[in-house]
Amino acid sequence: MAANASDSEIPKQDDLSLKSVQQLRGLLKEKGLSTSGKKNVLIERRNAKVLQGDIDALIRTISELSENWNNKVKIQIRIERLSEYRMSYLQLRNRIISLLADEEIEDELHSWRELLDMIDKAVDAAHEYLNKESNLEDQSSKGSVHKSHKDSHQPSNLKLPRIELPKFNVLTGNALQTIEGFEVTGANYQPAVEMSQTQMDAKAVANASSLRDLHDTFINRTRALEALGEIPMSHGCMLLPMFETKLPSELLEKWELEFADTPEDEIDLELFFKFLNRQVVSKEAGERNLQNNS
Repeated sequence: MAANASDSEIPKQDDLSLKSVQQLRGLLKEKGLSTSGKKNVLIERRNAKVLQGDIDALIRTISELSENWNNKVKIQIRIERLSEYRMSYLQLRNRIISLLADEEIEDELHSWRELLDMIDKAVDAAHEYLNKESNLEDQSSKGSVHKSHKDSHQPSNLKLPRIELPKFNVLTGNALQTIEGFEVTGANYQPAVEMSQTQMDAKAVANASSLRDLHDTFINRTRALEALGEIPMSHGCMLLPMFETKLPSELLEKWELEFADTPEDEIDLELFFKFLNRQVVSKEAGERNLQNNS
């Protein structure tokens, strides 16, 4: 998976150019790592969601500490941790972008910029607090009057920005139910990932009836588009990925293996429907044989 790439070799800038994305993909390919796949994108976005929760909690802690003086050391420690989180967040973003098609990159970048800007504002506000604290310490060491020294320990009016985290609507149905019981904390990060991977890797058991229904549903949807004046076969690049997500995992694996060496421009809806129909016919024949032998 792309998440195993060396962090030191991943671009760190906030705004990735197309050239940077291509270089990142080349690096992953050299290491034999995947540069595509919806499953990898989903897992990386779950990782990002957990990290966002940690960042939000850390910014709230800094905000609470900044309301009182004499918290200089605690805030310095948390600024360093927030900077590390920001770096990890950038690396996660870059790994996700490396898995996307070029036309999806700009929208993806936009969804990440808001939180990155808020992290930077929080760090700037925290540094402002530290500067005020340092100035007051200097005044005290130079023999400031008692009143000035007393007033310096009044609560600060510094307010850190309110955080509105970007929301990735990538989980629904069984996938959402799998991890929604986990509280968003660092301690639950690994258990949530492991449970999600177990759920996604589990092979669905499909019978002939369910496959036939799935096949007929796909056909009916394309006919409905034709009735609206659309030409579904010309939109295969959009429809095919959606249809693939509805396949049982065992069938999706067969589909990917069977056409692994087929050029992408030859893989279309017609080929997909022929493949699915063969699987339905094979499944129906197998079930009939079982009934005849029983």
